Amino acid sequence: MPGALARCEADSRCRWSYSDEECQNPSGYSSSESGIFAGSMIAGCLIGSVFAGPLASKIGARLSFLLVGLVGVVSSVMYHASCAADEFWVLIVGRFVIGLFLGVICVACPVYTDQNAHPKWKRTIGVLFQVFTTLGIFVAALMGLALGQSIRFDHDGDQKVMARMQGLCVFSTLFSLLTVLLGIVTKESRAKFGGDEEGGAELNPNEYGYVEMIPRLLMGCVMAGTLQLTGINAVMNYAPTIMGSLGLAPLVGNFVVMLWNFVTTLASIPLSYVFTMRQLFLFGSIFTSCMCLFMCGIPVYPGVSKKLEAKNGVAITGILLFILGFEVCVGPCYYVLTQDMFPPSFRPRGASFTQVAQFIFNLIINVCYPIATESISGGPSGNQDKGQAVAFIFFGCLGLICFVIQVFFLHPWDEERDGKKMAAPAIGKKELSEESIGNRAE
Repeated sequence: MPGALARCEADSRCRWSYSDEECQNPSGYSSSESGIFAGSMIAGCLIGSVFAGPLASKIGARLSFLLVGLVGVVSSVMYHASCAADEFWVLIVGRFVIGLFLGVICVACPVYTDQNAHPKWKRTIGVLFQVFTTLGIFVAALMGLALGQSIRFDHDGDQKVMARMQGLCVFSTLFSLLTVLLGIVTKESRAKFGGDEEGGAELNPNEYGYVEMIPRLLMGCVMAGTLQLTGINAVMNYAPTIMGSLGLAPLVGNFVVMLWNFVTTLASIPLSYVFTMRQLFLFGSIFTSCMCLFMCGIPVYPGVSKKLEAKNGVAITGILLFILGFEVCVGPCYYVLTQDMFPPSFRPRGASFTQVAQFIFNLIINVCYPIATESISGGPSGNQDKGQAVAFIFFGCLGLICFVIQVFFLHPWDEERDGKKMAAPAIGKKELSEESIGNRAE
């Protein structure tokens, strides 16, 4: 084996597979291309979330949905063009543009829900944002499985792969058009920034400045770190590899993980009636950090476990438990807390800032994670378990630090405790502040 490994590493066209113990030709994207592929959409989300807060305050939810829906249609056209031309860089630009769409949606939807939902149901409706996000991920995995399983790789003939890809792109086009429709049929938010429309709750966008909100903005960054830097993207990337070691094909393994990812999110709906968002988020933070450190990190490091079956069994158990904790507690509560953390008049800007921090962390992970793990492992032909283990140990330690900070400083906004002491508060502001307490905000 050492001789075969040396000969494989000497040929730039080959890569050694530790799982199959043989020299293979590399297939798919390289680590750099994978990073660019994943990072392009996140970069678009980052820029979109920068403008999401001002858009929500200035033009309202209806026009925001309409605008981002049109941007989504443009990106979908680019998806179709990239499939027709089989051009990687057209796909990258299309993913960047769809990222602009998603960056605004990730702020506009929670803000609109916070301003208009009944206080009794506000938190429950808020967690549905993550529920339907995971549903979309699951549907994408299902379509990928259907595409892969329908191709006869042993058949010498045209499989019409590009035509199949065009069919997949239709879904993004459809949802972009539905977002445009949402902007047409949605009622305007009853919270008006600087307006005096009858029936609307007037909010002063200049009531609080960024300097006054620095402590809460920093807490938002810590929350964003818990969401992204505890390794959810790494888990999603690594899980199909581990499932493959159990005998499942990559697409089947990915489908199983995404199905579990969606099903576990459903548990957040009944739990939102019983526990506060803060309680669920803190429990999820410590739970996922421990799973990263003690189940996905240390046991996977080469040499810790002598038996491959035991190592993979512990790793896949840790991954499934990590996803359980993340999707039940961390992910659904995050979007609600991005509203509860700030006063009503500052919530569009506060949520926008927190989302910017979240997408910065997301971009770093998506671009650097595949490159860093490959480098730590000793290159493409190195033992990739080493890089994966080091990454998960890092995520676990970082998550524990975030947990300690959140225990002391993560508290939803309370107007009586945190608000400005005013003799006669505005009626609209008082109304929204009282409603922000509804459905167990604390």
